[in-house]
Parts: sequence; C-alpha cells; structure tokens
Amino acid sequence: MLKKIITLSILVIGNLVIAQSKLYLNYDWERSPVNTAVEEKYKKFDYFTLKNKHILEYAYDSNNELSLFETVHVKTHINTDKGVEAKNKMYISTARIIEMIDLRARCITAAGKVINLDKSNIKEIDNLENQGPFTIFAFEGVEPNSDIEVIYTSKKYVKIYGGYNLQYSFPQLNVEVDFITPKNLIFELKSYNGFPDFIKDTNDVKTNHLTAKAMLIEEFESEKYSADDANEQRFDYHLRYNTEKSKAKFYTWNTVGDELLKSYRCTEKDDIKAISKILDKSGALKKSTDYDKIAEFETYFKKNITFSDDAPNDLTVEKAISKKIINAYLLNKVFYEASKQLGLTCELVFTSNRFKIAFDGSFEGYEHLEDVILYYPSLGKYLAASNYYSRIGFPPAVFTNTKGLFVKETDVAGVVAAISKVKTINPTDNTLSNSTIKAKVSFTGDELLPVAKMEYIYTGYAGYNIHPIYYLYTAEQKKEATENILKSTGEQTVVKSEKVENIEPEFIFKKPLIISGDVELPQLMEKAGNKFLFKIGSIIGPQAELYQEKTRKTDIDVEYSHGFTRTIEVEIPTGYKITNLKDLNFNVVLNEDGKETSFFKSSYKQEGNKIIIFIDEEYITLHYSKTKYEEFKNVINAAADFNKVTLVLEK
Repeated sequence: MLKKIITLSILVIGNLVIAQSKLYLNYDWERSPVNTAVEEKYKKFDYFTLKNKHILEYAYDSNNELSLFETVHVKTHINTDKGVEAKNKMYISTARIIEMIDLRARCITAAGKVINLDKSNIKEIDNLENQGPFTIFAFEGVEPNSDIEVIYTSKKYVKIYGGYNLQYSFPQLNVEVDFITPKNLIFELKSYNGFPDFIKDTNDVKTNHLTAKAMLIEEFESEKYSADDANEQRFDYHLRYNTEKSKAKFYTWNTVGDELLKSYRCTEKDDIKAISKILDKSGALKKSTDYDKIAEFETYFKKNITFSDDAPNDLTVEKAISKKIINAYLLNKVFYEASKQLGLTCELVFTSNRFKIAFDGSFEGYEHLEDVILYYPSLGKYLAASNYYSRIGFPPAVFTNTKGLFVKETDVAGVVAAISKVKTINPTDNTLSNSTIKAKVSFTGDELLPVAKMEYIYTGYAGYNIHPIYYLYTAEQKKEATENILKSTGEQTVVKSEKVENIEPEFIFKKPLIISGDVELPQLMEKAGNKFLFKIGSIIGPQAELYQEKTRKTDIDVEYSHGFTRTIEVEIPTGYKITNLKDLNFNVVLNEDGKETSFFKSSYKQEGNKIIIFIDEEYITLHYSKTKYEEFKNVINAAADFNKVTLVLEK
C-alpha cells in the first residue's frame, strides 16, 4: 500500500518532442549460438548464468505519455540433472506488464543443436499459487551440459522508483544493466553491496543512458545470523528531476512525508465518528495514563476486529469497523486517528525489514518504505497496528535497530503539513525479552528416574510467536502447545501435570507467559556399570550451533536483544556423589570496547545434598562485524556445549 501512495501525476508532457534511442527495439541475441565450454570451477554448480542483461528504458509514445520498456536477456548453462529439473521451465511475472512485445527462448544442446521455443506452448496463468498472473513455458531438449536462453521485452506500468536484486545462490557471468531515460527525466541510481556504480554512456547523445557491468557476481551463500537478503548485490533508482516541469527535486523525504501524511490522516466525518465510537467501547478513554490509554485500545481492537490482507480494498474505515475486518492500510489510519482522539502525540514511521533491505536515509529509495509503525515520543515506544502479534513497546523486531522516516504532523497557520526526518528506530532493551527455565530435579527408584518440576517463563519478544495466540487456541490446541514446551527436553518426556498462566489478551506483553508442570525425564538418565550418567544439559533444550569452516562473508545480525536465564536445582540421591561438578562452569564472553555485548555464563553452588546451577546467556548488541564472528560463534556454541554436559553419579 505504501508504494501505491507514492505516485507521479506529472509525467505526461504536452507538445514536446524528445529524441529517444529505443534500444530495446534493436537489441538481439546471437544469430548462430554455440554451446558454452565450461570452466572447471563452475562445474560444481547445478547451473550458473552465462549472461544476465537488463535494459530499462523510459520512452514517450506518440501521445507524449511515458512508458517503461524492459528487456531481459538471460543465458544459463545447465550442469546436472538437478539443474535440468530446476530450470527447464520459465516463469515470468506479468503483474506489472501491460503488453508482452517480444518473447523468445531456445535450448542449445551439448551437441550444438538449437531448439527454439514453440510459441504455441506458452501459457498464461491468471493467478499462479496466489502469486498473481504469470507467463510460463517449458524448454525442449534440456539436458546436462546444455544452455538455455530467453529474451523478452515488455511494456510495463511506469514506476519512478524501484530496485533490483542481482545476486543469487549461483554465480553469474556478464551481468549488465542499461538504464535509459529521456533527456528531461533525470534519475538517480545507487548500487549496494559491491554491485558496480552506474556510469554515463557518453556515446548516447539522445538520452540519459547509464550502464553498470559486472564481469562476475559470485554466488551468495546464506549464513546463520545474517541479514541475507539485505546483503545481496542490488541497485535502487528514483526520479530526481523533470527539467521540463521544474528545477526542483522530485520526491525528497519532505515531499514523501507530506504525501504519506495526507494519506494516513482521517478526514471523513463518518470514519472519525466510527473511531470515536469504538474508542468509547474499548474503555481506553477511562484510563489515566497515556500508555494505558493506547494499550487498552490496542488490546480491544486486535481482539475484536479481524486483520486480513484479503479484506476488500474498497472498504472505508467506517465500513471496516462495521464489518469487523480491516486491511493494514486502514488499520494504521484508525490507530493514528485514535491516538489523536486520546490526546496522544504520535508520529508515523516508515521503514523496512532490515533483514530484507537496509533503510538508507541518504537515498530516497521508496523500496525502503515497506511498512509503517507509530511512535509515541512521550512514551518512547512504538506500536505496530497492522501486526497482530505485536503490542505497544514491541513492534516487529526487524523494524528496529535501523533507520526510518519519522513523519510528524504540524499546523502552520491552519494548514496541515509534515515535518519529516530520518532517525534511528532504537531496539528494546535486552532485559525486556527473556526466556527463563526453572527446574527442580530429584530422582526416584533404584534406577534413579529423573522427575522434575518445570517452569518456563517468557517475556517480551521471547513470547512473540506464542503468547498473542495462546488464548485463541481450543482446549485441545492449548494442551498440545503446552505439552510441546514441557517436552523441550526430549520427546520421551512424560508430562504428569500442566498449567498455563497469563494467556488473556490484556496480559500480552504486559505479564509473562508462564507454562509449568511436573514431568518424568527417563531419557536424561543412563546407567553405566555402577555409575549413573545424568544428562543435565538437556534440561535447557536443544541449542543452535555454529561450526562454519569457511571464512565469514557477512556481518552478524541478531533479530532482537534478549537473554536466557536458567536455574536448575538437583537433589542428589542419598548415598551418591557427583564427581564432575566443574563441568558445569562456563564463562564465554564477547567484549567490544571494554563492554560485554554477548556471553554465556554458568556456575553452581552446593548446599548439602542439593546442587544449584545458575545460567545466564545474553545477546545485548544486535549487529557485530564479521571480524567478531569467531568470538560470537564461541558464545553460541557454549550454550550447545552445555546442552551436552552429563553429570556422573557414583555411590
């Protein structure tokens, strides 16, 4: 919805004749192709790209209306049967295509035979797997060691901003982008993550012609704790000037803020009245503090109105509230207006998922305006109206620890305007999101069967995916979810009793979700001669492990600041002793500038026949340089190593 709001209405130029190259009309592939000889280093891939060419050309038609023509030329070499299976069909999204001007495809077999696409085999699918319309076809004759090639040109709906990711899980040779516009339309382009900068083609005097070429883009390898998508090579673009209209810049952050504010303000009397009525029903107006007012309204609204991406697009705020179904755009309008009626100052904040695309405040890249959250300066808290799982103070963590466009409404001489600034969306404190385990373990019978009273406590983001939906479960679903948590020590765990606390909507992110129960843990005990081996580490549950042998390529990104606290009490059976208590001691720390930014620490104390183990694991910083990978890995692996600790009980 955000991207639909940002539109351009003045690209139609009357009585203007502009020289244009229309490169797409003359671009062609090789008339006599030959099968490609493959270098040894590329043979390990199922397939790789020999050529990836994009031509993006803006051109005026005979009516002086602007169109966007895109030519795509991709040639791929297939190495293996898996490669054949993956690439023998072509899927072209036609969601933004007005007309397919040209479409050709062919296979060049290992023997050099050229098999051209039979256009009668091209199919148009209106909605492929709920992903919209597609043009699809299959290549004929594809086998290992063959090349497949496709070239197509389409007339598309005009966009004055956008971006392309150009790095994939396989290598690409000869990647080229041509970006061509009429002389009066000046775009800015910016490359990221190593994609080459665009340079002006001085040989083209008819247009603004920018090109970028990469002889090789290496395969992108996904790494744990990495913002994978945001680290891929790409470029973004946007219109900066239309010299036939004005010398002023198009769409600065200020003008974007003005346009977005206009869209999210409620101006219709029926809408404002409907919000006033539901505010009254919610009880928010009776609360005494700003926090309680907006928190009460959020709880009531998210409990009683269904959020759905499939909500009709033609709904007004009033109709949406009446029908009790609403889309993301209208949700944010409701909460923005409700905040004003509650007497709360709030700002609209537009940002992007930092794991997909990093918000760049220095470049008005509208692809960065993925979502909107609300900011309450007096509270220092954010609210994500369109995310059901979220509550005030805990917006989706992927929208924190990044920058965003803050839009503040102001009134100048009776005229509503926006003050827009790029600022940092600070993350929550690590102390607010904690996963706690409290275990009291004893042993029964001659075989020393471990039995335990277990308590799992989730606060903040630690309960993000379970707390908001717990109360929606049926009795059977609640039982299953509860037992799954109590069985985190292993499937063989026998649950003898169970209890869940604070699942009501009004407690979400305000009180901890507490799951407790009595369990038997037969899988944690093993007899070895006259000794018993107690797998105490399993009580903390399975842990992530990092054993990457290759050199780390990307920086480390953690979703949110958080901690894990475990307290385990073990009652030693009469007549037994534990011979390796020192195995419980861990102290693994990552330091930056003299501060502990992540760590795993465990220790114990003995009181009579009772051992008490204390574990504290914290991830305070969300972003680490890849140079810190080994230290970060050691912290992660310390938890995994503790999970493997086994205590030896001897008589």
